[in-house]
Amino acid sequence: MLVFAEQAPKALFKQGEQSPTEAIKSASATKSEPVSPPESTQTAIVEEKQFVWETISIENTNFQAMSIISEHGFRMDGRRPAQIRNINTRLGLNRNAEGSCYLEHGNTKVLCAVYGPYEGKASKRLEDRCAIVCQYSTTTFSGLERKNRPRGDRKSTEISRLLEKAFESVILTESFPRSQIDIFCEVIQGDGSNLAACVNATSLALADAGIPMKGIASAATCGIVETKPIVDLTSREETDLLPRVTLATICGRDEVILVELQNRLHIDHLSVVMDAAKATCADVYECLAVVAQQHLKACAPILGN
Repeated sequence: MLVFAEQAPKALFKQGEQSPTEAIKSASATKSEPVSPPESTQTAIVEEKQFVWETISIENTNFQAMSIISEHGFRMDGRRPAQIRNINTRLGLNRNAEGSCYLEHGNTKVLCAVYGPYEGKASKRLEDRCAIVCQYSTTTFSGLERKNRPRGDRKSTEISRLLEKAFESVILTESFPRSQIDIFCEVIQGDGSNLAACVNATSLALADAGIPMKGIASAATCGIVETKPIVDLTSREETDLLPRVTLATICGRDEVILVELQNRLHIDHLSVVMDAAKATCADVYECLAVVAQQHLKACAPILGN
């Protein structure tokens, strides 16, 4: 029967015509071989995809700008682009530390404690100046997503190094050779500008500890949306597409001690963002200076002055 099934089509059809079996085989082979479009068609498809991708990117940028700043010029929390959040502080909360500060910058809440100067470990001891050691950490419930490691990750280590380098330029380390100062910053609740809040809280904690400094350091995080700078960013505004700069100065002047850039920023917008950040640092410094003066007046009767 199998032999008849293979030979019968050849006998029933004329010479030169395909049998049904051969026609099916040739059709399946033709379908299995992909037909490549002409080169001009491929180029047109690539250009069309690129145009669609650029259009989507522009639409996403415009949508992001509209979501951050409304058509009436207000942000999501009701502030103007150049308006900072409220700052509330309390000094001297931790009695076991030489200096401590609890700072609320909007909904961002930071607790900072300073220990020292004291004779540190021999591995970190410096002959001519004091060693500054910072540790940055966050609570597991500080953000929208719970964290398994509150400290020790790459981001926490990077922020700790930034704080160390910044306050090495602020503290008069030559006054305490062969000693060590430990700074612990913990973000209890993070709602944007966490690094700037830690700098501000550390400045007040050092002032509470009575450690001599060049001045009170103030910091702010600023971004830019459609050539318009916005200051004191929240967590909803700190997106992956929005370029932002964290800047810290001494006494609100032009002496910069810390600069951190997140995301790519066009060079034409750099001067605009830096000017807005410097102006914001000056505003934050005025708030911190008032807090330090009030705390000093409250401690004066205790000191007998």
